[in-house]
Amino acid sequence: MSIYEIFNSLKSDSLSFIYKGQFSDTITDKILSLIEVNISNNLVELASLKKKVPFLMVECFQNIVRHAAVLEDEMGFFMIRNIGSSYFIASGNGLMNLSIPTLRSRLEKINSLNKEELKEYYLEILNNEEMSKEGGSGLGLIEMARKSGEKIDFAFYPLNDTFSLFYIQLKIKSNEDHTQETIPIFDTISTINHATELHKSMRDNNILLIQQGDFSQETLFSILTMVENNLNQQIDVSNKNKAIYHVLVELLQNITKHAYSASNTNLKKGIFTVSKSDGSYQISSGNFIDTNKTDKLKQHLEQINSLNQDGLKLFYQKILRQSTETSGLGLIDLARLSSSSIEYNFYPEDNNLTFFEITAKI
Repeated sequence: MSIYEIFNSLKSDSLSFIYKGQFSDTITDKILSLIEVNISNNLVELASLKKKVPFLMVECFQNIVRHAAVLEDEMGFFMIRNIGSSYFIASGNGLMNLSIPTLRSRLEKINSLNKEELKEYYLEILNNEEMSKEGGSGLGLIEMARKSGEKIDFAFYPLNDTFSLFYIQLKIKSNEDHTQETIPIFDTISTINHATELHKSMRDNNILLIQQGDFSQETLFSILTMVENNLNQQIDVSNKNKAIYHVLVELLQNITKHAYSASNTNLKKGIFTVSKSDGSYQISSGNFIDTNKTDKLKQHLEQINSLNQDGLKLFYQKILRQSTETSGLGLIDLARLSSSSIEYNFYPEDNNLTFFEITAKI
């Protein structure tokens, strides 16, 4: 699955963040920071969501962490997408099949209740012994329904005779929106199926992280800190950890500096993914560039891929000596850090724009 295919599947989104991995406090804090930046950038349209969305995200995180030990091989799944004036939040985690009937019954009951009935049901569980038996897990689900004002979409996908994957999805719509949606969101991701399909694609393609949206400077710190903390939990070799981090920095800065930005906006729209397979990491990014720049960029990449490590070092020094511009040095650094040649593709969008996709392996 190419990064261009992923980008196209998410092109209606102002923001897409999809994550499969560990959920420590540091990582969840950084995910929250990313989303808060996105909401702040759309403050006029999304002001009513400034507190609601982070609250519901935390409820989803707690649901994932609560069941993290059930399936060691199936790390938690989290997704948030911003389309128009709506957010879609989904989570997935392992669950014992024996727990499904009770959980399904509870969710069906929650979805059958109105606002006042949900409040009464919340108080009923709070004062019931049921809470001590189940750790109060039902309260979080009730709060999700109350805060979102929508029914909870859910699904169970069997893995074997003992375990299943359990998914929930919430929709949160801005109170400020009085216009009809220009994007047919109900035809695209209004059901849980789209989230489960994305998770399946990530599992099948060993993808740990997908982010699509604005890559202005203010978003980069949260992304880098979150990925660094996740790597620290998964990688034993510190040199490899550093190489992955530096490659990620180069690719994210490449989007920030070179992604096409319309004249009436400062948004730098792009996408990046992190994958892991057989102990090797694959980091990819993609963004639109001016079509007139593709030939020069392709020649530069072809030259870089033709050189060995010594040749790359000499080429780097040559550019430093002979040019007043340092553009292109980042790609040389990328090649020096990569375990194989840089992979890249160009996908013409129209006469003016081309989607540039690049991948480095560590």
